[in-house]
Parts: sequence; structure tokens; C-alpha cells
Amino acid sequence: MSRPPPQLPGRAAMLAEGEIVRDELFENRRGSCLFGTARFSCYGLLPTAWHLDLPAWSTQGGAPSIDRMSFPVAPGWEWISDWAVDMRGDVDADGWAYATSFRAREFTGMCSQAHYVCRRAWVRTRRRIPGWQPGNSASSASSLALSDSTSVSPNEVLILHIPTLVRACTLDRQKVDAVASSLAQLSAKDVVVPAYSVEAILNELEYDKSRLAAVKLLLPYLDKEGLIAALFHISFHSNRLDLLKSVEPDSFLQSYLVVA
Repeated sequence: MSRPPPQLPGRAAMLAEGEIVRDELFENRRGSCLFGTARFSCYGLLPTAWHLDLPAWSTQGGAPSIDRMSFPVAPGWEWISDWAVDMRGDVDADGWAYATSFRAREFTGMCSQAHYVCRRAWVRTRRRIPGWQPGNSASSASSLALSDSTSVSPNEVLILHIPTLVRACTLDRQKVDAVASSLAQLSAKDVVVPAYSVEAILNELEYDKSRLAAVKLLLPYLDKEGLIAALFHISFHSNRLDLLKSVEPDSFLQSYLVVA
């Protein structure tokens, strides 16, 4: 019996109300079934810019997600189980469900020559830490290894992991998509992407045009140090002039770009 494709989760899909929450991630692959043998890989996925495939690990809406090994527990929570494949529904012995495309209405656990994509759900349970307050040294250190006095917001958690999301992608266009998808999930516009994160993101991009595209996305979230860090990663003068058109007329970066 076939089943509808699994619904895409958010960064932490809350399936239970209260103190116990189950998180879900979906692992996606492309390939084929030859002579009864399923041969699927995340490296076979088409570029996300083509809008045909999902990334190797997906979040709500199909945006790139951190893989399950890097997925952090939310501040104020602790894991009470390991990641495990969700074996419910119509899946094969390893939890995979197959379809002709990720847009298909039905996925099935029986692979055939007509199937070109597959996916499976991973689940993990976490529990709210009793009495936890933002800045609590024990919980902050255990979840994100930050300083004892640091208070971490969900936006900061997301920003901290943008370089990880970018690093998980193969092509430049996928990496730029990962930046765009992450920034779209921010719940506030007054957050700042620190300079070291800007450098980490741009170092993962091979082409200057891709770095320019990423900087334009990051521009509303950059302070002076972040802008300078971004500028140093753009090599061609024509691309610097293109960036100049995107900044405020009275921005210090205008004079900086002219001399640089």
C-alpha cells in the first residue's frame, strides 16, 4: 500500500506538546533501481536551483538543513534518545520510501524501475531542562559550547549554523540557496551575521559571482566588520562596483570600495 509523501518538517518539528518533543529530519536521495537493486545517493540529487529535487537533508519547505550528526539540541533542552529511522508507514527494511519525484503524491516502500528518488525520516526525542534560563552555563555549554554567560536566541543558533549548511552543499548555486533559505527563516531583521561567519561562508564558494550573490543576501545583516570581511572576498572590481549599487548612498563602504 502506498502512502502520501512525508510532510516536510521545520528545524524542530514539534510532534508532542509540553516537556517532551520529537524532532524530525528527512534524508533525500536520487538514483534508480536496476535488476532489483536500489542504487540511490545524495550525490545524485539535482541542483536545488532547478526546483526538481530537495537537498540531501531537508527542513520545512524543503530548505537545506544541517545533517543529523551536526543537528544541535535547542537551548534549554536535552536529548533523551539517539537519532533513529522512522519505520512507520510504507517503507522498506531501511526506512526508505520511493517515488518518481519528490513532488509525487505517493511514496512506497517497494522500489521499482519507475522510481528515481527516495527519502526516509529520522527522529530524535528531547526534553525540556527543568528550571533552565537563558544564559544558564550548563545548558548553554552542552548545547552549543558557548561561554557560560551567553544567552542564545533561536536566530543566533540559525546564524551560527549557516556555514555548516553551506559546507554540506556541493555546488555554488546550492550553497547560495542555503544562505537564502537560512536567512528567510530569521524571525527578526535586526540580527547581525558576525564577520567570522561571513568569512566562513564565502570561503566555501568557488566563484566570485557566487560570493557576490551571497554577500547581497547577507547585506541587511552585516555590520561594519562584516561588510569589510565580505569586501575582501570579492576579487573582481566589476563585482565590487555591483556591490556598491546595493549599499546605502551614505554608507562608509562606498568610499571604501572606491579605494579598494
